[in-house]
Amino acid sequence: MPVQKLKRRQIIGFFIAILVASFFLNSPLAYIAVFIGVLAICCPAEALGTLATYAFLLNQHNIALKLCNLGLKLDREDPYCLTTKSAALINLKQFQEAEDMAVLAVPSNLHEPVQNLWAALYSQGRSEEALKYANRLIEMKPKLWVGYYARALSCTHLALNKYHDQILEDEKKVRELASNSDRSYCLQSVVNLNLSKIDESIENGHRAIKKNPKFEDYKTLLANAYLHKYDLDKCTEILESMSKKKKLDLFSIHLRALIFLAQDMPQAALRDLESLEQEHMKHPSIAYSSGIALNMMNELQAAHELGQFLTEEFKESSLGYILKGHIYQKSHEYEKSMEVYEEAISLNRFQASSFWGFALAQYHLGMHEEAKTNCEKALSLNKYDHIAARVKSLCFTEMNQLEEAAKWMDYADEIYCNDGFSWYSNGILANAKNEPERALDQFSQAISLNPFESDSYRERAKLHASMNHTKEADEDRKKEFAIEEKINAEKQKFA
Repeated sequence: MPVQKLKRRQIIGFFIAILVASFFLNSPLAYIAVFIGVLAICCPAEALGTLATYAFLLNQHNIALKLCNLGLKLDREDPYCLTTKSAALINLKQFQEAEDMAVLAVPSNLHEPVQNLWAALYSQGRSEEALKYANRLIEMKPKLWVGYYARALSCTHLALNKYHDQILEDEKKVRELASNSDRSYCLQSVVNLNLSKIDESIENGHRAIKKNPKFEDYKTLLANAYLHKYDLDKCTEILESMSKKKKLDLFSIHLRALIFLAQDMPQAALRDLESLEQEHMKHPSIAYSSGIALNMMNELQAAHELGQFLTEEFKESSLGYILKGHIYQKSHEYEKSMEVYEEAISLNRFQASSFWGFALAQYHLGMHEEAKTNCEKALSLNKYDHIAARVKSLCFTEMNQLEEAAKWMDYADEIYCNDGFSWYSNGILANAKNEPERALDQFSQAISLNPFESDSYRERAKLHASMNHTKEADEDRKKEFAIEEKINAEKQKFA
């Protein structure tokens, strides 16, 4: 049925509803009831679509879905049922089906199906495709904030170097058109986070939640900002408060996996990620996190396959290049790792991990001054990046500037000190300060947290040998060689 005819029936139904309701009861419920009753006579599919819309607005997404399905049995092309169904599916995190419904509704020339199609594509991490529909939204409704909101969010997951100015312009436009709204604060929080303005992101995340405390996605966004600050306690607290109310959705599960990765628990992270549906595993952020977990476990070939997938399918994203850089770092191919980190930086100069990854490769090649410079770039982006501070400390240690090394190690420890690299780097510094017993303890702590790294076994073996602990030194060397043998075997598979 043509949309224009449906709109005429809505208008006629609306006026009849006001007329009849005014005789009986001066209540908004009366108007709604009569309106739907008239619609049911004129157009039963649209009446069910209207009911579904009310259910959707009351956050009853499953009920909305059932009503839309009933309406589509009466009229499978009804644009309102298709649109509301796609919106409900998005909120239920069933993005592929939501995309299918939105595609069917798009020819109606309503802007809502275009908005839903954008949301479905964006939520699947297909930001390049989503950007096209964000631009279409702006063309259809240039005075509505939603198109600018959609375009800014899409661009944050693409090449930030290319879209930086556009993002800031759109974010400003949303603030003008939807000032002091939860969506405006949400967008500001996302933009802040992607530009490594962590404190501002947290502040705007709290504002968004204050405006709309029932929308759980804002809490996930806020928890993610705290994660970038390495405040894992706060991040976990938010997730636990969400899990008490309902089952965690895929983005919350992904966030929990990121917490596990920060704690050097790649197996736990991978279990969480593999519990997601197969279609969700193709999301670039989730594929990247899976690759990081596999790389930490020395499953380099599987990690490399995900890196290839990301660089081929998401060409404007830096994630695939960062992942490959970490893989080449693990396999001691430092020059190669620097090449791919440069690719990542050419796409996104706001990602601190590209700079400290580059710095770590330079550190291993003895390029300590250059490594310090890249650490400073990482810290200028995110002052909470403890890894960048530790790499800087390691550089000062190698240059025998132990006072500076200790200063930066203390700075890093204040931020976060509960992963293997934290203990390993402290062990290197303790050994340089001629504190062998303390260094031994630090390396042992590093191994207990992260048994997949050969560096801690190698350094502990050296210390055991210097203390004439021959048996312990031999055991550590065997473990070091076993790890390196595994890494070399994996490297040959994708060389």
